[in-house]
Order: sequence, then C-alpha cells, then structure tokens
Amino acid sequence: MACGPVLSEKALARFRTKPCERLLAQGRCHFQEKCQYSHQSWVRRSPLKVNYKPQMCCAVGCEDRQCPFAHTQEEVLYHPLNYKVSLCKGCKAYYCPFAHGADLRQAAEVKAILANSEEEEEDVDFHRFDDRLRILREDWAGGSSRGLRGEIWEKSAWRSCLVRTIHYTRAQRKEADQIMRELRVWTKLAQAKPLAMRRSVASLCVAWPQGGDLTVERAWGPRRAAALLWQLAGQLRKLHTAGIAHCCLCPRNIFLKGTKCEFKLGDFLPKLRLLSALGGKEEDLDLWLPAEVHQKLEEARRNPKGQALDFFAVDLWQLGAIGLWALTGHEPRRRADVQKLVKLDGSELTRVIAALLDDVPSKRPCAAAVRRRLGEDSILGQVDLPEDPSRSDREEPSLE
Repeated sequence: MACGPVLSEKALARFRTKPCERLLAQGRCHFQEKCQYSHQSWVRRSPLKVNYKPQMCCAVGCEDRQCPFAHTQEEVLYHPLNYKVSLCKGCKAYYCPFAHGADLRQAAEVKAILANSEEEEEDVDFHRFDDRLRILREDWAGGSSRGLRGEIWEKSAWRSCLVRTIHYTRAQRKEADQIMRELRVWTKLAQAKPLAMRRSVASLCVAWPQGGDLTVERAWGPRRAAALLWQLAGQLRKLHTAGIAHCCLCPRNIFLKGTKCEFKLGDFLPKLRLLSALGGKEEDLDLWLPAEVHQKLEEARRNPKGQALDFFAVDLWQLGAIGLWALTGHEPRRRADVQKLVKLDGSELTRVIAALLDDVPSKRPCAAAVRRRLGEDSILGQVDLPEDPSRSDREEPSLE
C-alpha cells in the first residue's frame, strides 16, 4: 500500500518498520518502491522506539536491534534528523528523503519534535502483526506447519500463544474471503475457541492457547480412538449442518484439552491452498487427502471449471484416516489394507473406519451416522483415560 510521497511525523515513525507481507507471501510486491513496508532483511527500526544515530554502524556483522547506529541506508535517510532537512539535487524516487522546496524542514524544528516525543520500547524478539498480536521474529521468518510462537495482549499483559498463519496473494483474495466468513461461523459453533483471528493485506492468522497437538510416537488403542472419532464426528456434524467443510483434519490440527479424553478440532486455514489449487493454481498441499482430490487437482490444471468436489466427503475420509492413525499409528499414505485390520479385529470401530476410508465418496457414512454407530458400541462406555494421552492400557491391533 502506498502512502503520500511526503511523510508526516507519525507516518515517518512507522515507515517501513514492518516486513512486507506481500513479498513474504508472493515473492514480489507490485507496489515496488511505493510500498510503505520493508523489503529488506533488516527491517527499519522506528527512531521513537530505538534511540539510534543516523550514521552507519562500523561493527562487522552487528545484528543488535538496540544498536545506537543505523544499519541500512533507510535508517540513515529516513531518520527524523535527516529526513527533508536538505534540498534534493534531482531524483525520481517516490518517497524521496530530500526536500523539494516547500517541504524543507529546519534542523532545529526536527530536534524539538524529537525532544518532545515519547519513546516506546522496540520489540526486539517479536514481529508485530498488530497492536494486540506479535509473533517471534525467527518463527515468522522461517514459518512452521505446526504454528508460530507468539504473544497476544490480554487483560493488560502479554500472554503466550500458538499462532497459525497462512499468506495469500491478490489472486487468492476470493478464497481468503470465503475462509474468513467460514471461520466466523465456525467460532460460534466450535467447542475449541481461538484466542483471536486476524486478517491483514496478505495474511490470515488464528491464535490458539499454547498446548500440544495429537502427534505421538505410537498408537493409542481402541478406547481412545473411538472417543476421538465420536467427538470429532460431532464437531463435523455441526460444521456440515452450517454448510461448511473443514478439509484439514490431521493430528497436528486436533487439540487435547485437559487431562481427560476431550478433543478439539482446530482451524482450517490450509483449506485456502486446496481451494486455490482446485482453481487451477499451483499449490504445495500439506494435507491428508483422498484419491478423488488428487484426481480433481489433475483435472483442475487442465480445466479449472470442471465438476465440483464433494468437500464433505473429503472430511469423512480424513475422519477415517484420523481413526486409522489413532488405532494403528499409520498415516493414510502409508497404511496397510484396512480390510485386513477389520478381519483381525472385527469391532464396530474398525468397520466404521473402513467405511469412512471407502474409495467411493458416496458410500462413506455421514458424521451423524458415525456418532450413532460408535455410540451403540460398548467400547465407548469404557473410556476412562490416564493423564498421558500417549499411553495406552490396551494392546493395539496389529496389521502384521
């Protein structure tokens, strides 16, 4: 987004003090030199937050965000002591740091403004998403599929949280609008309430309380697996009744609340990538997806306006994949023959999982039917779990 070419004192304090999210999301920014956000690896520090001089630092490899000297030409030229205090000798820059006549500032006037300004503390370790949400700089730069470490401002104090974020391009704005509409409905229906939801010009963010997801080293056993499926089916039923498909069921997106067998389904930000890919755009999908989705993605590359995908059936397949993972420790892309498991075990739980993983989408039982079938199984009435969710007090069925 472009500001006016002459920056006010307030705009100058904020100018390019945040990284450009479009550049992070798309690898480029169509505003180019008119962008008011930083395109450099060293993001400009606000002189109102860090008291540094407009002279370049001489220390080799200095990365101290509190360093009393400038680290880039932006910090030198757009420092209040230098900005518009001398006349331009001829340039074509949109945000020219030199004066062009009427905008010339007097050095004494600038010093008086700085002397009367209230200094704020620089967030050295955090990238400020907005005034109430900030993300650890190293996580923001590197990214993580399991979430970023952050802090949210609550009750006059910063509280640690897990931030899940996804970047989007201008071409994906329609998909981003859909995800935000569905997220607002989901927060009214879901048992798991996020701490906050945010949207910026190129990013969507959902902040969660800190806590572990369900990724564990080994299988759980039938009682816990049945409780997991029964609860997730109930949450999916509410979403499907509201006309919303989740499409992002996987262990790292399901939370265990407290010490009891209480499972909460997380957000569905990565669904944006799936919607975009089905529109014919190239996407790197990190989701558990059934065969029909991969087929549709191939078709979408040739004909983006082809037959629509049954997203609710995708949810049901992912529900079965979660059940298989909980019961055996196998991910869907590496699973053995489910029918073999049914023959070995023969329980209603394994028959439900096999039905959910059916290759024909229309044959998969709906979420309400899954709840009904598992509710009639006596195994669900035996759930009384220990505090450690990775332990199992029953022998897991084997695929060998």
